[in-house]
Amino acid sequence: MLFAAGGKEQAAQKDGAWDIAVIVKLEHPWFDDMKIGIEEAAKEFGVNAYMIAPAEADAAQQVALIESSIARGVDAIAVVPNDPAAIEPTLRRAQNAGIVTLSHEATSAQNVTYNIEAFDNAAMGRRFIDNIVKFGGDTGSYAFFVGNMTAETHMERFNAAVKHQQENYPNLKLITNPPLVSQENTQIAYERTLELISTYGNELVGIVSSSAASPVGIGRAISERGMTGKIASVGSSVPSMVEPYILDGTLHAISLWRPADAGYVLVWAAKELLEGRQIVDGQEIPKFGVVSVDGKLVIGGDDGLKDWTLANKDEFFF
Repeated sequence: MLFAAGGKEQAAQKDGAWDIAVIVKLEHPWFDDMKIGIEEAAKEFGVNAYMIAPAEADAAQQVALIESSIARGVDAIAVVPNDPAAIEPTLRRAQNAGIVTLSHEATSAQNVTYNIEAFDNAAMGRRFIDNIVKFGGDTGSYAFFVGNMTAETHMERFNAAVKHQQENYPNLKLITNPPLVSQENTQIAYERTLELISTYGNELVGIVSSSAASPVGIGRAISERGMTGKIASVGSSVPSMVEPYILDGTLHAISLWRPADAGYVLVWAAKELLEGRQIVDGQEIPKFGVVSVDGKLVIGGDDGLKDWTLANKDEFFF
């Protein structure tokens, strides 16, 4: 499915403007918000920027969308990959065709000029554990979900969380190593959480999810099993998806950045590169503030990382 800044598919080099395709993981509220930032940047910078989303979180579908964009002769492609390794050959073909390539949530990406992150993913992993302790205590067992084992940022958060827990909260015990996989699917997260509750009961003090869809399924399972207030459920998601579970106490905190900001920055960065400019260490860029640059990796400051809880539920919402 194609979402375009003008509400329809647009041809390359329309009206002489740069043509920038942002290919995301799947059709999802998280990326609906990213589309807002893409459209904002398209309007502000006078470029033809739009979002393309496969129906499912599938690497093969993303490859097909990249290949289609190459065939259309776009000027730049930015990707939020489901499996970074799977799209590397196609991104190389894009670069060989003279197309600027960027990525987001893919720190190992090679065939891009930059991979741009709102903040260090390790900071989010540490935040997850601190929130488990804040809302559930520092003693007992906890479980961890990722969307897919190939989702690099999810695994970076997982590894940082485990390290932080082991170093600072020795009375917490991880019962899912490797982490559980939800496949970015709410129903799978729901079913696996029911299994966790049945198996571990009151020993389970916390559940972490690094996938935006999972907290909804986790919250539903906690509520149905009467474990609200007994299990601290934290992770990353979108406020509009999890609001009922924040309000009823089955979900305690989501740590996140604004997807719209990431979409805006990807378009801004593509335009900068197309016009011959680079991003340098210590530079202040729109939305993400002062960034650090290490080779292809651009990381924003940790100020972009927020917790959305019952205490600040009216502060922001999307």
